[in-house]
Amino acid sequence: MNPDKWLGHAMIIFTQVVLGLNIPVTRDLLLHYLSPLAYICIRAVGAALFFWVMQFFARRERIERRDFRLILLGGFLGFVFSQYLTSLSLQYTTPVYFSLILALFPVVVMLLQAVFFGERITRRKLLGIVLGVAGAAILAVRAASETGANAGSNLIGIGLAMISVTAFAAYVVICGDISRKYQPVTQMKWIFSVSCVLVCPVWVLSGQWHEEQLWTSPDLIVGLLEIGFLIVLCTIAVYTLIPIGMRTVSATVVSIYMNLQPVVASAAAILIGMDVFTWDKPAALLLVLLGAYIVTTDRRATGIPIAHGSGKSRGKP
Repeated sequence: MNPDKWLGHAMIIFTQVVLGLNIPVTRDLLLHYLSPLAYICIRAVGAALFFWVMQFFARRERIERRDFRLILLGGFLGFVFSQYLTSLSLQYTTPVYFSLILALFPVVVMLLQAVFFGERITRRKLLGIVLGVAGAAILAVRAASETGANAGSNLIGIGLAMISVTAFAAYVVICGDISRKYQPVTQMKWIFSVSCVLVCPVWVLSGQWHEEQLWTSPDLIVGLLEIGFLIVLCTIAVYTLIPIGMRTVSATVVSIYMNLQPVVASAAAILIGMDVFTWDKPAALLLVLLGAYIVTTDRRATGIPIAHGSGKSRGKP
């Protein structure tokens, strides 16, 4: 493997590890420092500013009116709606449960492609779907069998996570052609700008901005460091490195590396005491990842995007 390919693989692996760590970090932010609206606003503003600056150094592109409408839809469906549901989900359930539902993303994309574009579901893909659903069912049954406050909360969190993943998958399917037509900088600039316009006025006018726990937290520095991690690594670094890595790494390989996210998220959450190890979690993880692997490596499968919340589509960000 030549040095360029090694570098491409390293970039993709790094982004998936960062996105995996982002799940427990986001849960901690939502529990102790920020509301869901603040979480989305801060991420959108940081990313929008970065990509507007980057646009000065990139080739200018004229966006067709129809394509611009789809990009606006992407700003709402692929970021605002999806990330709001993500933040709500992480307030109810644990990073492990959420990350395992997230791993179903390639399966959901394939199902939507079959429904809206008539993509044929082969026996191999069907096996992948069954395994993925079986993994999710284990989580749901386990959550339903819990007693106390965690029982209802985990079920609600799992449900919100499924809707969030489906919303982002729908954006990916709808905007697949757009993602290949324009530069990532152009798309991300408008997606995050639209997100700012949709969310920030609501956050400010509702008065929520001055009630954030961050302002009165005794661990203000920790909260600021987590926000910095979210903006610098999870947003700017991920959206910058993935397109570069995709120049030498195929969409199929990237979709396989995507399976690092639930592994990293689960391990990190358990190590820091945010979750506990139980028998159902590795069983569900194995089924979900095996299902995703089968779906994404089917020779007749189309390319599948790489990361929830990361912006571009098939063979993405």
